[in-house]
Amino acid sequence: MGTDQEKTLYIPQCASYKDLSLLLLQKSISIDLFIFSSEYTDLSTTSQLSTITGGNINFYPNFTPELHSEKLHYNLFRNITKSYSIDCILTLRTSPGLILEGFYTVIGNIQTRDVQISYLDPDYTLGIAYKQKDKIIQNQAYVQFAVLYSSLDGKRLIRVFNLALQVQNNIQGIFKNIDFDATFGLLIRKQLSLLNIQNTNQIKDTLIAQTVNILYSYRNYCVQGSSQSQLILPETLRMLPIIVQSLLKQEAFRFYQLILDDKICQNTPYWLNQWLYSKVYAIHNIKNETFNDLNVQIGSIFEDDKVVMPNSIPSTIDRIISNGVYIIDNGESLYIWIQKNVKMICQKIYLKYKKMNNQKEFFNYRVLLKKQYKLKSEQYNKLIKVKQNGSFLKYTSNNQQKLDEQKAKNLMVVDKNKDQKNYVDFLFKIQNLIQKKINLIILYYIHVNHYFFIYQIQQLQFSINQF
Repeated sequence: MGTDQEKTLYIPQCASYKDLSLLLLQKSISIDLFIFSSEYTDLSTTSQLSTITGGNINFYPNFTPELHSEKLHYNLFRNITKSYSIDCILTLRTSPGLILEGFYTVIGNIQTRDVQISYLDPDYTLGIAYKQKDKIIQNQAYVQFAVLYSSLDGKRLIRVFNLALQVQNNIQGIFKNIDFDATFGLLIRKQLSLLNIQNTNQIKDTLIAQTVNILYSYRNYCVQGSSQSQLILPETLRMLPIIVQSLLKQEAFRFYQLILDDKICQNTPYWLNQWLYSKVYAIHNIKNETFNDLNVQIGSIFEDDKVVMPNSIPSTIDRIISNGVYIIDNGESLYIWIQKNVKMICQKIYLKYKKMNNQKEFFNYRVLLKKQYKLKSEQYNKLIKVKQNGSFLKYTSNNQQKLDEQKAKNLMVVDKNKDQKNYVDFLFKIQNLIQKKINLIILYYIHVNHYFFIYQIQQLQFSINQF
């Protein structure tokens, strides 16, 4: 990992899976993979069945029925019941002055105007990049995205999306109106498309360099009169450093405690978009908190079965107290983190996992818990239900499965881990790189002016000699 040989790990080991995938694509057949093996399965090769045909990868490392059966149930239910289209062709047209740079999908960068996939569902995402080629005369530029597809009853249909974009002739207007989600999402996709060309360290360095270039441009062209040692972030991109740091701490960019299949599965933008910043909720004092403006108690349950959620706290160990209970939500799992100084009576109210051996007993005990500690138990269970939001999130507690202390700390993206600095140190690093870039450009101008001054003196001396 981290060497020039790393990229060979992501190259398919044989061509048969790709050939089969292309044949399925011609027949408008899509493949969803459900992988349960506890051993290495070479996802870099087998995943082509899904990535090329437009399917999904459902990965259950170290599968055990007691812990993963409900997640499998929800994933199967989602796959069977969601709407979808087949035999799809995606195409893009732009107004004069703009050209298509490429489609960024799970299989990388596709630089053709038409993209064919067997299957399209609400969970499928892709990035589209276009660039300016000529001067845009009008005040708006136009983009048209069309999808030609077949419905389940065999009808051939087309759906067209038209987008009018405001044209800015100054960099201040660009930074003022920039779409952060679209910008960073495309930034991720561009780098992940280079996975078979560059190693992880090179991709990390490129992400940091692009972040520095963006913030340097704002600092140099949009901010005047401030100290050069001050880090100034544009309002629309104020979350850029923390999101970049969160991304670099994900398992897809880690070198330690790593299973290659996990890394390959999580190198897709679908997973990374969910895991960028884990949300942390303190639930040990939900009875004592209220929203001041509404005078509504945190954890209150309304008649329509809704619950008032607590505000999330920063994802850092500094906000964790030794007698607290926390929910950590990273988009894929819900972790209940009970600190070591929590009183036993509090553990009984919340979980009491010590008497449980599997997931089934956990749900039975929650029913009994409601009878004994009705109000507190209902609030707690409603918070979990709200976070699951109709889909399944794996539910883990450090009392149920011996939640690894280091794993929980890795979810605190603001803090330091083995590969990355903490957020404050990361900001200092970004600022130092911006400052070096400023100093380098100043030095360049000094050299240019110096040589120009010497040239003028030489020209003056030549004129005097001629005279």
